Amino acid sequence: QAVVRPAREREPVDVGEPRADLEPLEERTASVWERIGELFALGAPDKPFIPPTLPGVSESQLFDVEQEVIKSIADEGKAVIVGRGAAHILDDSKEVLRVFLHAPLQARVTLAMAEYGFTERDAAESVVRRSDAARAKFVRALTGKDWCDATLYDVTLDTAVVGHAQAAELLVQLALGQAAEALPPVAPRTAADRDAR
Repeated sequence: QAVVRPAREREPVDVGEPRADLEPLEERTASVWERIGELFALGAPDKPFIPPTLPGVSESQLFDVEQEVIKSIADEGKAVIVGRGAAHILDDSKEVLRVFLHAPLQARVTLAMAEYGFTERDAAESVVRRSDAARAKFVRALTGKDWCDATLYDVTLDTAVVGHAQAAELLVQLALGQAAEALPPVAPRTAADRDAR
């Protein structure tokens, strides 16, 4: 019988700062424009310096706290940690099942439209592409590798092929160490084939 604990990621972590200051830094790195903006916020050399109110937590501080929280959750026992680079932070642990769920762009756009109420397909695709770019940048900063690199994960599943429900069932069976029912064979595809669908 699987034991499901409340999701720790929804619990605020006390780092001495309001949660609103942390959310813009989650699972992404600061853009060039954000860094330039921070420099301009300091003012010109010929003007009197008035220090601006800056967030109390830097990107690296947030990442350090996230690493500690993820490692402490993993040390406590069985848990599901979604995102936050957990698969890469825990890459030296033998008790981790690193999973990458993926689907062709158009399938993810359709899902985004249904889940988030987009009425225009172009708007949904733009959000999906920006999310992909942010995740890719985050994982590259964390590992120096491509976030879609299957060698970084123990299991990768195309949810457009197996569906979300069967993917969840397979992962639960794997996590519990039970033999999973064999999937029907699928013709190998390249990333270009996947994105063309």
